[in-house]
Amino acid sequence: MNKQEKGKLYEFINRTQFLTTIEGDGICKEIYAVPAQRVQDFVKTLNDPQKVTVPKFIADWFENNKDDLTFAIYEAVAHSLKEVGYAHYPKGFMEWFSSTSNDAIEILFRMKEGYEVKKTGIYRVKLGNGYFIRFQDNGCLLSPHEIDKIMDFDSMQDAERVANTIGGIVVKVDEP
Repeated sequence: MNKQEKGKLYEFINRTQFLTTIEGDGICKEIYAVPAQRVQDFVKTLNDPQKVTVPKFIADWFENNKDDLTFAIYEAVAHSLKEVGYAHYPKGFMEWFSSTSNDAIEILFRMKEGYEVKKTGIYRVKLGNGYFIRFQDNGCLLSPHEIDKIMDFDSMQDAERVANTIGGIVVKVDEP
């Protein structure tokens, strides 16, 4: 149950509670009560938690750290504060983790309930009938076969930079 649903439940209980008297062992007390069936019916109306959607590098990090997630998050917080030790994190992880536009820690804990990997583009650079593999001494290495060690780019901008350098075009590739 997320914060918003907890708030709805709290409001529901406050709206539907009533004062009643209970007796037992010669003691009489007044308490506030809510009929259990009404609470159960209300809880059924709440949405199931939505799976979070995260980039693939976050999903990979989570899978490697989910067994000791609290410590892994603590370690990431410590490294982000010191701005050291980034080398063993996937590319882009610390930028995502430190971003104020998402609740990284909450998202990582919610991933325990299930998550989906955000579909991202993979880009390649094509020049004529060949695909860019890498730069070498006097130019670049190309391959006419799509199964060779062709360089895949996660970012359209990075692929465009190489394409502009060698006079090629950027081609979006469907994920395998």
